[in-house]
Amino acid sequence: MLQQQAQAYLQPTNPDPAKMSPQDAQKDIVSNLAAYVKGGAEAPAARERIINIMAAQMQISHDEAAQRFDDAEAKLKQTRDQTVQTAKDAADASAACLLFRNDLPHDYEIVEMTETLLKRAMTLAETHGLRGYDAVQ
Repeated sequence: MLQQQAQAYLQPTNPDPAKMSPQDAQKDIVSNLAAYVKGGAEAPAARERIINIMAAQMQISHDEAAQRFDDAEAKLKQTRDQTVQTAKDAADASAACLLFRNDLPHDYEIVEMTETLLKRAMTLAETHGLRGYDAVQ
């Protein structure tokens, strides 16, 4: 019973999106976003509730609110995908560095940089359009 009373206090005083206070609308959106992200059978209803609140609170059409919701969701997915790709790229770079460090002592010959070697590298770079240290290797 105490839990039901606490939940009642957290619920908007007016469930009609057009009559909700901005604070109640935000609480309701957050609650429904959690259900939407969770997925399952409640996700479509949660999405529709969010769109209805957006339309009423922003005084825009249902279609425009749905489009804004979809746009925000697409941007979120794009950002998530970019973040995942950045993490994969960083992991790949770390793995490549680790492999190089392990191979360096026995697969590569380290030579002193001399003036003759530097001049030869400059000639190779100019002749073959190489960049930076590629000509030394």
